[in-house]
Amino acid sequence: MKRTLACLFINFGILSLYAQEDIQAGTIHFSAKEVNFGIIERDSDPFREITITNLGNYPLIINSCRASCGCTVPNCPVEAIAPKKKSTIKIRYNTHNIGSFSKTITVYSNDQKNPISLIRIYGEVKDNTTAKQKSTP
Repeated sequence: MKRTLACLFINFGILSLYAQEDIQAGTIHFSAKEVNFGIIERDSDPFREITITNLGNYPLIINSCRASCGCTVPNCPVEAIAPKKKSTIKIRYNTHNIGSFSKTITVYSNDQKNPISLIRIYGEVKDNTTAKQKSTP
């Protein structure tokens, strides 16, 4: 009886592994996993873009994108990305606060191997108005 149960569990495990391979999902690939904003001026309106490519044979669906704080706004594609096609994530950072920053964006997709991906953004916000005032005679 114990052998029969053990064999059933092993067979069920093997079958479930094969069943997972049949799930129709895309394969996500990012042009970069880090975005360096560099030195940016305070209260400017900078944004950067990252290209997403679907390397899979089925549509890639981005379920959501979330930033680690309210100062970072990712704009992710809402339409499914067809196999072998590209789309972009637009990232905007609020530059009101002066200083260095390092934030993350979490991308949730239907990629079976990488359903959760992280993108790191970083840079420094400087107040260039005081520098300009000092250099004016």
